[in-house]
Amino acid sequence: MRAGRLIRRAILALVVLLAAGATAHAGSLWWTNIVAATHSIGKSGLDGSSPVSPFILTSGDPYGLYVASDYVYWSNYDAGTIARSALDGSKRTDAFISGASGPADVFVDDGFIYWANSG
Repeated sequence: MRAGRLIRRAILALVVLLAAGATAHAGSLWWTNIVAATHSIGKSGLDGSSPVSPFILTSGDPYGLYVASDYVYWSNYDAGTIARSALDGSKRTDAFISGASGPADVFVDDGFIYWANSG
């Protein structure tokens, strides 16, 4: 009985993380921190081990998050930008794309970057 309860809690926690802007890629779970004093991107092992938060400090409110093969991309809602960083946290570019209107999510596919504006 206890094991079943723990499994349900773990699944619920994962669903909450995914709904809050988390994604899994290349053996890591990535998420955005928008309610912390320091807005950032966090990262851990897929099982939640070795969490690093903040892993990448952001200049705005990071909402959408997408991890591609070489970079992690996120939307800065208030700044109206799409930012990116190398997967190791280096080469951060806060306004990789500017002029968006409240970008809320971001997706990368076949050499193109897509995002949804909410403003």
